[in-house]
Amino acid sequence: MLTPKHIKSALTLLGCVFGLCAKAAPYDPTPYTVDNKGEEITIQHIGDEHYSYYQTTDGYLVDKDANGTYYYLNNDGQTSSVKVSNQHTTKELEFLLSLNANSIKQIHKQKHPAKHVRPYNGENRPKVWVSGKTANNTNSLKRMPSGNNCMGTDVRFPVILVAGTGKSNCSSADMSDMLNKEGYSKNNHNGSVKDYFKSASNGQFIPTFDVYSVSVNKQLVSYNDNEGQLVVDVVNQLNSNPDFNARLYDADNDGEIDAFAILYAGTEAESDYLGGYQYAMMWEAEGMQRLGSKKVNEYLILPQMENRYKLAPICSFVHEFSHAMGLKDHYSVRNHPETFTTQYPGAHAWDVMSTGMYNNGGGCPPGYSAYEKDFMGWINPTSLTTTDGTTAIKPLITTQDAYKIVVSENECFYIENRQKIDWDASLPNHGMLIWHIDFDQRVWDNDEMNDDEAHQRVDLVEAGNVPVISYYDGFEIDHLIDDPFPGSQNVTSFNRFKSWTGKDLGISLYHITEKDYNIFFTTKEDVEVNTNIEPDSAFYSFKYEVKLPLSDNYQPTTVDISEVLEKLDISNKADSLYETGALKIFGLNPDETRVDQMTAIAPGHWFNKNGDVSSYDEGYVYAEYTLKDQIARIGHYPNKVKAGEHYYAWQGLKIGKFVAYISYIITIADTTNAGVTNEQQTRQAILADNKLKLNSLAHGQKHLKVFDIAGQLLYTENFEESEKTIEFDKTGNNRVVIVTVEGDKQEKITCKGVIK
Repeated sequence: MLTPKHIKSALTLLGCVFGLCAKAAPYDPTPYTVDNKGEEITIQHIGDEHYSYYQTTDGYLVDKDANGTYYYLNNDGQTSSVKVSNQHTTKELEFLLSLNANSIKQIHKQKHPAKHVRPYNGENRPKVWVSGKTANNTNSLKRMPSGNNCMGTDVRFPVILVAGTGKSNCSSADMSDMLNKEGYSKNNHNGSVKDYFKSASNGQFIPTFDVYSVSVNKQLVSYNDNEGQLVVDVVNQLNSNPDFNARLYDADNDGEIDAFAILYAGTEAESDYLGGYQYAMMWEAEGMQRLGSKKVNEYLILPQMENRYKLAPICSFVHEFSHAMGLKDHYSVRNHPETFTTQYPGAHAWDVMSTGMYNNGGGCPPGYSAYEKDFMGWINPTSLTTTDGTTAIKPLITTQDAYKIVVSENECFYIENRQKIDWDASLPNHGMLIWHIDFDQRVWDNDEMNDDEAHQRVDLVEAGNVPVISYYDGFEIDHLIDDPFPGSQNVTSFNRFKSWTGKDLGISLYHITEKDYNIFFTTKEDVEVNTNIEPDSAFYSFKYEVKLPLSDNYQPTTVDISEVLEKLDISNKADSLYETGALKIFGLNPDETRVDQMTAIAPGHWFNKNGDVSSYDEGYVYAEYTLKDQIARIGHYPNKVKAGEHYYAWQGLKIGKFVAYISYIITIADTTNAGVTNEQQTRQAILADNKLKLNSLAHGQKHLKVFDIAGQLLYTENFEESEKTIEFDKTGNNRVVIVTVEGDKQEKITCKGVIK
């Protein structure tokens, strides 16, 4: 069994909505050939894991018998005795002429009810991956889901390779590379799964997937329509694996593993299309399963291989894992029989939650749309208003640049610039996309976002007029190249910002122009577009000279940063914006390279004697923020600095397209300087690596307790010293601990960190 490789950075625990109904992905309807007992035939697989069928390229439904031979379906929806061939015989042609293909499709759907679908109006229990919070146990989402963030640079998930009778697992190292390796490029991949989410979130969500291998003493095909038992058998195997630590995979500590991925050996076809969706054990007869100290609820099941020699591309994993993060399907899931082939207008190849997952053979699924990024809390779109100038938008894939027009609490439009670069390289075309989003609780709960032809809920507003009249058309670039602006039809204006109720929002776009990967437009017809301007953004610079007194206990000096927050227009909400991830705070090295990881009490950084962002052990000065009070705290490492020395610290704050750089010029002052304002000392307990350092505590007896994140007491000690260092055992897995120290003269302090 493969032991997960634990990376060294501290665990960052932040939040994400987690939907619980079964979510699937559309099958790729690209025609493929199979051996039909001596003759090659060409067929298509249409639908998804809820409901699907096989058909010839001319639209006749077929099915295979127990021996794997394909026959046509007759008018009763049953398998006929007429074998499928590419070179139609006279008998075969006579039979086909007697069929009513559309009626057969309706009958077939009635005879094959959808699988793995949570009942209509079933309980919706969104999950929150966030430290210090518990799962939201309300029965429904009260409004359009937004701001329920999925963030963190070391959020871990287990991926279980499952071998069955006659089927061996793929190389766990190869699978780990495809999931985690930076710049993964095998089989025309644009990167790994980790690369995809790092790009989509602009570095705010970087998941790590720990790969384990197990085997079951059954044929994998036997689990088809009994996937709950597969989860049970896999869990039983893991419970006997001493290397599996379930606590690594429950970021919000609600008792459930956040997402449990099962990848079974072989291909989908070899196991008769087993799995292929994200689901929850709470809806299975087996119920949630105990795994170590946690439970398995949400899971996804996918095949390991595309064919005998090639791993399945990342597209299905990205799609299903996006369901685990809260997104729904953006293709038509529950089509009515009489319109099953209809898939317009929808999202198609522009969206990883639709047929776009198959772009470039599944190795380059498109990046998230502005709506999806906003849903995750990864961007803060700018509100579009009527102006006398030119508006410019940079590519979404590289800048997170987007505009939003709000209709109501539940309805809005997004404007974005999509260019054929990076993860968007395989899009049907390039230009400006306009999305129309309309949230409805029942539709959301039932995963029917784009099931109503007359009212799409995640709708790409097409610029041109090329129709998409069939399911297969939604995979064809020729039917989608007119979707963006100006696009293939050079559509340079748009005046249809209207709600579904007909309300005109009073905003129009004119002179839409594409130049050097940027999009430009005006909101007034008589204003000439200026393509020479830089896309709308702002950069501010602030400098503070700080006199910092010598201290033996990390005692800081405060700096008023209200002018910075005022310039960014976040004065009264900076703390909440930081908590939701909309406000980014990062460190800067002297060469202006950006460091997103926090190295001091968040948000904050340590800096070494050269002004580089550093670890605690290498640090000389630190800069931390109390955003609610609009102050920065500047302090130094005891006994490392001397009066009269100078140090530098640089940091940045970013909200949307507005950035502020702050430089602190720090002079160490004699402690007798009464003109310096001090703050009560806050850094008495610091956990770095596996060492807990207690500094300059009050005199008298003090009580130390160390708990794990579940509240279990790990260590306790009483001591008298004012400074103390405790070294924890480094063996075992990384674990988050909470340290408390209190005494008769010592107010209670708390420190949280990771023992590595």
